[in-house]
Amino acid sequence: MTNSTAQSAQRRSGGRRNWLLITLGALLILALIVGVSAIAGYFLLSKQAAGDWTWQDPLLALDVTRVRPDIAVLTLLDEPASSLIRQALAAGEPDTAYALLVYDAAVDDTERSGNALLVGKAFEGELATDLAATAYQQVQTLAALSPVMPDFTRTQSTLDAAEGFIRLGMPESAQPLLRQVEALARYSPLLAPIQRQEAATRLRDIYRQLGDDAQARALDQLVREPRGLPTNKFVRGPFLETFTAPAAPTDEVLQAAAARREGVYPFLAAWDDGDPAQIEAARQSLAAALLNENSAREGAMLLGTAEATALPQQAAILREWIDWLTLKYYIASDGFGMTLVPEWQAQRDAIWGKLGEAYGELLQNYRDQAAALPAPDDGLAARVEVLRYQALLGRLGLLPGFDESSMAAALRTAQEDALQVLPLLVTDEPWGSGLVFRITETFE
Repeated sequence: MTNSTAQSAQRRSGGRRNWLLITLGALLILALIVGVSAIAGYFLLSKQAAGDWTWQDPLLALDVTRVRPDIAVLTLLDEPASSLIRQALAAGEPDTAYALLVYDAAVDDTERSGNALLVGKAFEGELATDLAATAYQQVQTLAALSPVMPDFTRTQSTLDAAEGFIRLGMPESAQPLLRQVEALARYSPLLAPIQRQEAATRLRDIYRQLGDDAQARALDQLVREPRGLPTNKFVRGPFLETFTAPAAPTDEVLQAAAARREGVYPFLAAWDDGDPAQIEAARQSLAAALLNENSAREGAMLLGTAEATALPQQAAILREWIDWLTLKYYIASDGFGMTLVPEWQAQRDAIWGKLGEAYGELLQNYRDQAAALPAPDDGLAARVEVLRYQALLGRLGLLPGFDESSMAAALRTAQEDALQVLPLLVTDEPWGSGLVFRITETFE
């Protein structure tokens, strides 16, 4: 090998070593960047999990692929949702229980709150943090906005939800709930001393658990002397219970509903047998019964609306129609874990629109009845009650077209007009990137 050839080879070898060093250095820098980004992302996500829960639409949180059809279809037997939810949880099916929870438009607020708490705890056991938080969010929503929930139930369910958020590693998200409990414990005219003391004691224990000794000490006197601070205002209402007359379904609706219930049993038998052909035949038969009932209910709604003259009777007709449309949307969304009525699946958006129209008519009916109350102060309080109900529907995901900012502004305005008659108020404050409603004594 000549000298020039050797020198050329050395230069090539040195060049390769230089490029190798440059490449290794670049890879090292890239690895450092990725590592730092991962660590930063971890801490960011940890911070969000700890303090930035934002309201989630309960219906959109449902994964219909995890719902068991043979349990969900029991809804069509008109069995109480609470019983079905417990059956689903006992079977180890929290997603099915969640579907039964969020699509039940008829259950009373206290029962719904208890159901949501059970579902939240079940999701905790499954380590499904977001779904557990969404369930506890519903407990909080009911406690803050329900016009009819007893105040002691409000305090206990709010504390239960707050403890749920804390267990999920979201103590900051629990803070508005803790402030709500303190407002109720101090100012509610509907709590007995023993109830006030129990709420204050639980609240104090939670603050101690969180290491907030100052807030805990602030509750010591209320625990020792559980006397509420007078607001010099008495509770008016609830009014909505009197705004809706008892339902009076037609014979055609009753017969169609009975046929629908009868259609459930062959479906369950076919499902247990496992033969796809039998399941499809039973599904078609049940779908036909549902379509027939839909026709009967549409006819009854149109006839009843034309004939009813009193507002409470009109409200009863609308309430029945809303419950049916909610079930129809449940089925159209494959909420039973299967496509039960394909015709409705194709009409899903239209059904949602009809549900919004029906709720709009019902809310206007309630506003008209509130305005017609003989006592002006009752009218003011009833107007606020209707708005709280509207906000509650929206936060439960049941009211199409709900806008939380507009709702919060309307609710605040109505309460400001009725400050002289309301012992407690509902305020709103930031919660994650959205809002949370909570009970307070005064607007801050």
